[in-house]
Amino acid sequence: MYSWYKLRKFYPTGFSPTEYWDRKYEADGVQRDDPEEYRKQLFYPLLTKYLEKGEKYLDAGCGLGGWLAFLRARGYDVQGTEISKRAIELVKQLDPTLPVQTGDVKNLPFPDASFDGYICIGTWEYAEDETENVAKEANRVLKRGGHLFIEVPYANPFRRWTYLPLKSLQYLIRHVILKQKATFANHVFRKGDIRVLLENNGFEILELNPHDLPDPKSHYGLWLDFPFFRGARPYELNSLGLFVKKVMNSISPWMIATGMFFVAKKK
Repeated sequence: MYSWYKLRKFYPTGFSPTEYWDRKYEADGVQRDDPEEYRKQLFYPLLTKYLEKGEKYLDAGCGLGGWLAFLRARGYDVQGTEISKRAIELVKQLDPTLPVQTGDVKNLPFPDASFDGYICIGTWEYAEDETENVAKEANRVLKRGGHLFIEVPYANPFRRWTYLPLKSLQYLIRHVILKQKATFANHVFRKGDIRVLLENNGFEILELNPHDLPDPKSHYGLWLDFPFFRGARPYELNSLGLFVKKVMNSISPWMIATGMFFVAKKK
């Protein structure tokens, strides 16, 4: 029914995706980020538009608990789940009071209609071939009329013309021809597919915005996909990358949007 893209990684022999995430969380460390970094996120105004004090929210796939801690510090009742036990250990080292527990977005450890809102930033794409089950589970734990907030990677036009064909060619050469082991990395989605997915699973879409890093000199998608666009610092673009960003954004912000941020309501 859906036609989203599947990306793969070529891990070293004996190196598993679980180990990759544990190492990533270790490298990120247990420091708490500057709150201004969250306030500057382009979708933050939409969160504050719909979040209400006194209602109960779930941060599904909360990672190291950045958004969880940020929103709780501003008086919102939020608890988190995370599939990585190592991430939870690191969160608890930083703040033992944060309400976070082990949980898979495909099988959340909560009864039906437990929450007024469901927040999931950058997690749905990692459920290989089970995105619909993730949407069903989000619907299950939400109360009727509850709000869903998700951010997912976008198969924007520039990616579809350049990066995604190159990744398909890489997979053909390394996996099919050279017989190197390829492991699922993540999905990348079209707008229409996520729209249909949500509508088919009991949601009414209220808002849809492109999402990128707020720093005008940076761009997560261009930096990640194209090494020759990279500047001196993480996610900062060089002059060529900035030129491409300017030209594409002059056409439409959707041309190179790294992600999509949806706000939806359970019917």
